[in-house]
Amino acid sequence: MASFHPRSMPRMARKHYAREMTACGFQSILFGAVDGMIAGIVAKNAFGDVVPAHRLDLVVTLLTAVGAFANVTSFFWAAVGHGRNKIRLLVTLQALAIIAVAQVALAPRTAFGLGMLVVGVLIAGTAWSGIVTTRAAIWRANFPVEARARLTGKIATVQSMVVAGTGLGIGAAMKADAGNFPYVFGGAAFFGLIAALLYRRMRMRGAPRLARLERDSGRSLAIASPLTAWRILRDDRPYRGFMGAMFLFGTGNVVTNAPLVILLKDQFGYAYLKGILVTTVIPVLLIPIVVPIWSRLLDRVHVITFRAIHAWAFTAASLLMFFAALWHLHALMWVSSIFKGAAFAGGALAWNIGHLDFAPEAKSTQYMGVHVTLEGLRGLVGPALGLGLYKLFEAWHAGAGGWVFGVAFALNALGALWFAAQSARLGEMRRRRIARA
Repeated sequence: MASFHPRSMPRMARKHYAREMTACGFQSILFGAVDGMIAGIVAKNAFGDVVPAHRLDLVVTLLTAVGAFANVTSFFWAAVGHGRNKIRLLVTLQALAIIAVAQVALAPRTAFGLGMLVVGVLIAGTAWSGIVTTRAAIWRANFPVEARARLTGKIATVQSMVVAGTGLGIGAAMKADAGNFPYVFGGAAFFGLIAALLYRRMRMRGAPRLARLERDSGRSLAIASPLTAWRILRDDRPYRGFMGAMFLFGTGNVVTNAPLVILLKDQFGYAYLKGILVTTVIPVLLIPIVVPIWSRLLDRVHVITFRAIHAWAFTAASLLMFFAALWHLHALMWVSSIFKGAAFAGGALAWNIGHLDFAPEAKSTQYMGVHVTLEGLRGLVGPALGLGLYKLFEAWHAGAGGWVFGVAFALNALGALWFAAQSARLGEMRRRRIARA
């Protein structure tokens, strides 16, 4: 616990770290309530008697995918923040998410109420995309490079603990009484308001200088974002290869989300609590345990080398899910959840700051925008592919829907091998992260 105290951090980062850590705790309750997997479990159970099963499965797929495909808006937020006050933008995005979650609290248990849940999750996911895109530049300014992964790891640890607690609380509350729905989401909005008030007090080192650099580097990214992304990928070959591997590998991850929620309810008989435990709570609780290991590795090596090692954790998780679904082994499904938690721990680090191994200072937000936008495209393709394959396998043979996890395993493994091939081509200087600025 002492390692989380601000005194254990580099002097220049202590004040911001303390504020960020506190605000992150309250913010994680807000966004944990509308996490795609948690929202999917809630929808599958709370609205099962008011919406036809086939339509509900489509909604569950949409909810589990929102967090990913909302990231398509990343370049829009990068454009809005280009050359402007990033703390102010971050607080505005917080307010947008608070309003979205508050309206979910008012949703009735009808088809219309299910629509309100989807809208709330979509708006909150879009706001989160903007927060992540904007926050990357703030962390780069406020956290020294030699300790950035460690600092990010501490914040990710607190975030994961709070999200796990939020998921556990929602599962228990909804299991006790489905009528707790408005209190669950109303409470999350209240804690989000506290986070927004805390974020208002934050400062960003060198903000005026960065704003000048961004303005001098070119026009706002408000011009067509696909064109901006294309230029970055065209001009930076290593980043282009890294993003290609991430797209293949990441598709393997998002393919499993909706089928997992559906399979746990329809074939394993898991309702609110067990479903949220497997999909969210256990994986997220593993993050604090494993993050220190991953952060030490990421502080030593380039993110490509890091991904070449880390990717196999996700690959193992998808393989275990495949065997659990194929043989209907409950215990193996829980073990796969543990492996997924170990994988999430490394992903939380690399996803937030990995792009900084490639990006010039004035373009860190743009590079993050490329990364987040491509994840959004995965979010559009992967969930639909996952549900389609699940239904196809079930039509072929009842109970065979678990073969979709075999497809996910293949995509993960191919992506991991691609990372390994890129890592082998890294020069020794870059492997030691001399290139990081």
